[in-house]
Amino acid sequence: MAVATFLGVFPLAMVLNLTLGPAIGEWQFVLRNAVFNAAVVALLSWVVMPVVTRLLQSWLQPQPPTKDHHV
Repeated sequence: MAVATFLGVFPLAMVLNLTLGPAIGEWQFVLRNAVFNAAVVALLSWVVMPVVTRLLQSWLQPQPPTKDHHV
């Protein structure tokens, strides 16, 4: 799950730095970071991670081998 989270956070943070960053760049440090991190958490929770986990479902939750495999 750590790899899946990284795959979601890294590109999202890059995009937000390029888009939201300039708009809040002059704000006070704590407020700027609070808004940035709130945006990251909200977008990860409701947009990015559902897509990432759906794409990586077979890797994140592999199915056990069936009993039908006879050697």
